Amino acid sequence: MVDNPPTMKIGRHSFLHRIERGLIGIGMSVIAYLLERAILRSIKREETRP
Repeated sequence: MVDNPPTMKIGRHSFLHRIERGLIGIGMSVIAYLLERAILRSIKREETRP
């Protein structure tokens, strides 16, 4: 039997990696918020039509 540990890194990510992940998270949150607002606005418009 070969005793090989998995090749995944176990440890802390670099500062740049953390900033990148944070920016991606913020960007995705903004896109989700804007999309939700657009959908809700569209639904309200449909309700007001006769």
